[in-house]
Amino acid sequence: EINLSAMAPWAVGVLVLLMVATQMREIQQSKRIDLADDRLPIENRIKRLFDLRAQGGESAISELKTGMGSSSVLLRHEVAYVLGQMQHPSAVPSLIEILENTQEHPIVRHEAAEAIAALGVPGTEKVLEKFSVSGPPEVSDTCQLALQTLRWRFKQGHKENQTRSKHLSVDPAPPSDVRDMRKLENMLLNAKISMFDRYRAMFRLREMNCEKAVQVLGRALNDTSAVLRHEVAFVLGQMRNPSGIEYLHDLLKNTSEHAMVRHEAAEALGSISTKKCYDILGRYRQDACRMVWYQSTIC
Repeated sequence: EINLSAMAPWAVGVLVLLMVATQMREIQQSKRIDLADDRLPIENRIKRLFDLRAQGGESAISELKTGMGSSSVLLRHEVAYVLGQMQHPSAVPSLIEILENTQEHPIVRHEAAEAIAALGVPGTEKVLEKFSVSGPPEVSDTCQLALQTLRWRFKQGHKENQTRSKHLSVDPAPPSDVRDMRKLENMLLNAKISMFDRYRAMFRLREMNCEKAVQVLGRALNDTSAVLRHEVAFVLGQMRNPSGIEYLHDLLKNTSEHAMVRHEAAEALGSISTKKCYDILGRYRQDACRMVWYQSTIC
């Protein structure tokens, strides 16, 4: 750590100039990264992707869309996610194109459906309805959830988007108004109610972020829906509660688990960011599942 107070004023000035020059060089190098160039390290392209999210605007969206030319499912799925999180309606046609492409990987199409709901543009219900009744469950389950979320949002009228969270994300559903832990547990674990209501219970538990909430979320990881399990993993990462580490590790080491869920578990461990998390992730940097391998490397 540098003690600036002990340095001469001229030395501080030189140091600041060097830091600015380094930062500018990194920015320029980042701008030269082609998202679709699979010869480049995946971690560099993912970093560029999130730089574009922060940048925002039409030019960023245009560059993001080039990432769909990559052979990496992980990168294409992140492109769809970021297009939804940027909250720019001009991304809708590209997301619809991704969802309608039945040759695209279901994980990428799932993310596109979720992103369409995050944008909340009227008129997008039709394409979600089309894919909510057939096809891979990762896609159909997500389209059903997206439809319920859109209908809820439109019913709210012009109120503030309650799917925006303090975790700097636009969520697939707003937190439930229920605060009772037992009721929330029953809602989350009840496969007979709508996925929308189950997600609402999940996001309320996230906001509570206590030991009991983590335990309830951990029990939901036994659910038959890969879509729900992957979102639980995502939420455990957002909570950054060390009590969630073992649940996430169990997902990651289960090679029979859906790639979407294992990838999300790896990302969540990276978010919690303890030494134990990094030790776990280090074991999966050559995993047979490329999404897990790449995500563990990025984290």
